[in-house]
Amino acid sequence: MSVVSMEVRWVWSQFSPYVHLYHDGQDQYLQQLPEYQAMGSAPNISADGYQDGGIRVGCWSAGWYPEPKAQWRDHLGQPLPATSEKISRDADGLFHTEISIVIMEESNRNVNCSVRNLLLNQEKTATVNISGKQGQKGYIS
Repeated sequence: MSVVSMEVRWVWSQFSPYVHLYHDGQDQYLQQLPEYQAMGSAPNISADGYQDGGIRVGCWSAGWYPEPKAQWRDHLGQPLPATSEKISRDADGLFHTEISIVIMEESNRNVNCSVRNLLLNQEKTATVNISGKQGQKGYIS
């Protein structure tokens, strides 16, 4: 039996708002209880100093379920290799991710950090501009 034309509703104690709703062949999130929305915080980016001739930049985000996938990308959207990545789980069962990269000082580019819920295909992104000014090694804006 196909569930495409069915409505499947998970409820806590009332019919609405709901824990989760599948209707018209799609997951519905409009009236979902906030504590069951699997979206974490927007990524936070920080400069962590100089390393190996470049600027070490970190990105972190919390409150994800299931375990998210974090990725650095260049200004063209191409993946960049992270220098470190850490995922941990808090007491509430939600995931926290931290990912770092070293941006070479001679490069002037925008990079972004994205954190994605692979199950729901949802993503949050933050962008940082790393550039050099005359007389400075580099700065973040």
